Amino acid sequence: MKTFSAALVLLVLGWMPSNAAARPPEPVAVMPFKNLNRDAKLDWLSLGMAETMMADLKRAGGLKVVERDQISSAIAELKLQRAVGVEASTAVKVGRLAGARSVVLGGFQAAGRRIRITARFVEVETGIIKKTAKVTGSLSAIFRLQDELARRLLGVRLKSKKRPVKATGKLLKAYELFSKSLVANSDEQRIKYLRLALEQQPDFVYALEDLAKLEKRLKKYRKASDEVQRDRLARLERLLKDDKVPARQKTMTAMTLMGQLMGSRRYRTLYRMAGEILRAGLPSGGYADVNETAAYFRFLAAQQLKRKDEALRLGEAYLSAYPGGAYFAAVDQQLKLMIDAKRRQEQNRTEVAKVLAKIDEKKKKLQKKLVEGRGTPAAVAAQDFSACSKMLSMELYDLAIEKCERFVKEWRDSGLKEVAEWLVIAQVFQIRALAELGRFEEAKALAEKLMKSAPERARRAGLDGIMTTWPAD
Repeated sequence: MKTFSAALVLLVLGWMPSNAAARPPEPVAVMPFKNLNRDAKLDWLSLGMAETMMADLKRAGGLKVVERDQISSAIAELKLQRAVGVEASTAVKVGRLAGARSVVLGGFQAAGRRIRITARFVEVETGIIKKTAKVTGSLSAIFRLQDELARRLLGVRLKSKKRPVKATGKLLKAYELFSKSLVANSDEQRIKYLRLALEQQPDFVYALEDLAKLEKRLKKYRKASDEVQRDRLARLERLLKDDKVPARQKTMTAMTLMGQLMGSRRYRTLYRMAGEILRAGLPSGGYADVNETAAYFRFLAAQQLKRKDEALRLGEAYLSAYPGGAYFAAVDQQLKLMIDAKRRQEQNRTEVAKVLAKIDEKKKKLQKKLVEGRGTPAAVAAQDFSACSKMLSMELYDLAIEKCERFVKEWRDSGLKEVAEWLVIAQVFQIRALAELGRFEEAKALAEKLMKSAPERARRAGLDGIMTTWPAD
């Protein structure tokens, strides 16, 4: 009974033993950790540690934390340097501005391969330090040390999460690149750093989570933008077809519509609308001839849609109709390039049988060596991959699709580490070939499948860049 009474008194007085952690006032803002070494090479740890601490606070006790962007905005408003840590004297101001009731202040100091990390909870309203913690250990155990720091600060066991145990050279580099993504100046730069981090360590959980969140947000923005674009283009199209609208106004509307369709990669709609504008016989107005512009844009749309014979016909028609036209030189140059490409393809058609026979002969020799125990399966696979890549480089896209598809089908289940990268590249080559033949729906379906099954390898093979050139409609 006495023990119970003593505990009750202590509870009333607001004190509990240190091993029973008091929950800090929420929400909590985690400040960038201070680099006590003053070594600029370690500055990247400041934000990296803050980010991992935020994740631990959320996961461990379900604490509500202030999001990174709010903290960055508060630091920027106070004109502080966010990448190298915040002084205790200003942390409370940052926390208050960010809407926090508690802040976490931390610092780190490295000596050789050893590192010491400290952290403390500070109440925003009073500035009183509520709890402190520190850990020391090897830099290779950085993630375990950060977990231990959060555990000591909170006084609770952390919930399990897939996380590296030992930080190898590649893992530390991935952590550095991830940390640099936190101070990137644009979403494009952030994506670049996150993908570079995943190249170093494909299962680096922080980069994976951040990249997934960022791509989800960007997808949402693109969807909203597409809806606005569709509404705007629909209004322009209705205006163009309205008989009550004066011809001069229709001319200006047509010019605006074609420019926006080209800029938004709506090549199918542009091809159709440019044809309708040409048939409407609108009067020229302002600085440009609307009919000449429509003829030029229709040519460009046919090019982008890979309707190559149609593009040659439209290009020639433009040169014939507008010998002194504003786009004459550009169309003339494009036609020369297209004719040269067609000649190369015709020449390559005459040589392809010899090229494939040579590859096949080498493959048979390697297969014989393999049977004799003097070769490797990867060497045989390399010849099949060579046939795939050679057809693409020869611009024989139908054969490239055939050879790349055959390579993937034959070697997909081989389990060979050396072949794994080739399998992804072969599928990217197949996608490129499909797009070059104007088979965009097939290319898109295969690309989406590949981005789900091997996203990082697909990006390294340049699939992202290829997809940005396709028609958006």
